[in-house]
Amino acid sequence: MSNDNAPTSAPTGERVAIVGSRNYTRLGEVHDYVSGLPQGTIIVSGGAIGVDEAAERAANACGLETRIFPVNWRPMVNTIQPQA
Repeated sequence: MSNDNAPTSAPTGERVAIVGSRNYTRLGEVHDYVSGLPQGTIIVSGGAIGVDEAAERAANACGLETRIFPVNWRPMVNTIQPQA
């Protein structure tokens, strides 16, 4: 993953959603990608462990804003019926 051609500044509020596996093992790639994004970029994630968390940490380390939208599964639990 390379961002060599990324501009040095993003249009105000440019958003990049980064979500992924909880078991992804190459989290350094996530950090490398985020650190290559221009200042002004907003990282959007679901707040889960794994890729989401790695993206949030990288954004914080790079001074980028984050927007976290955690999923609330509770309402769905009551709609799921066991299969016979």
